[in-house]
Amino acid sequence: MDAAVISEANAEDCNEIMNMINDLAKYEKMESCVEIDTERLRTDLGNGKFDCIVCKIMGDIMGFAIFVYTFDMKSGKKMYLEDLFVKEIYRKQGIGVNYGALDHQVQRKRMCVHGILCFKLEPK
Repeated sequence: MDAAVISEANAEDCNEIMNMINDLAKYEKMESCVEIDTERLRTDLGNGKFDCIVCKIMGDIMGFAIFVYTFDMKSGKKMYLEDLFVKEIYRKQGIGVNYGALDHQVQRKRMCVHGILCFKLEPK
């Protein structure tokens, strides 16, 4: 397999990210809960409402991680890994672990005091 490249998502990535969000919702049996569309995703990404990292092989997106932020008066800015998704054909190859390792890099870049990773392995 060619080397995976992990980078920050941009507006051009939003169509494929939205497809994967729908795949994730289907996996979790929550299709009816998806209220956003590609335009909203693109707008919110551009306005900094969340951060998204994508993993690509030869330019094709194979997965994404979405990070959101909150602020706590006691400890400051906190970052949460909201969603992590890897396309089924790329699973069990350590790609999700690479996203987890990026958590600390994203925390430092965004000046967060805490980052919280929560994993759910089974669908609802």
